[in-house]
Amino acid sequence: MKEHEKLTMILLQAEEDTAVYHRDRFAEVGVMCLGICHNGSEAVRMIAECKPDAVLMDGFLPGRSSVEVLEGLTEIGYRHRTAFAILSQVPNDRLAQQAMDAGADLFFLPPLDYQFVRDRFAATLDLKRMRERLPRDERQYELERYVAELMHEVGVPAHIRGYDYIRDSIMLSLKDRNMLKAITKELYPT
Repeated sequence: MKEHEKLTMILLQAEEDTAVYHRDRFAEVGVMCLGICHNGSEAVRMIAECKPDAVLMDGFLPGRSSVEVLEGLTEIGYRHRTAFAILSQVPNDRLAQQAMDAGADLFFLPPLDYQFVRDRFAATLDLKRMRERLPRDERQYELERYVAELMHEVGVPAHIRGYDYIRDSIMLSLKDRNMLKAITKELYPT
């Protein structure tokens, strides 16, 4: 994202005064707020209508949690390039993992450095744009190369028996995160 481009955002915040405070601070660093939503049940509709560059949401909202909002967007087939971030008042590894599995890109704890958050959103959008431009075969090759490098870092030598099985299992799990929940029933038989 170019420095002069204005980032658009929707804030999903349970508290009105907190949302207004965030909106004003983000405006100072060049982020235009398209709307504020205080209810998780209305959030999916608002995001689908406005198609913002970024969404910053509380971990828990009245009506729906942030994870349920992300799952709702997946259910309706939302495909717009948007960076999603969760703002949690407490460090919660389980919420962070569930949010990432559901499609969140970033996870923040207060207090926020608004320029840093804006830069993270911009970097995430740039990465999403780059991935879209890569031909499908090249993306697959990059993913395979990344998995191979990761296995090498962990210390799995390429010549051992079962290396291909482990690599393929990781690839399948990256494509379908539900495989991790059903290792013996779905992943192992494939």
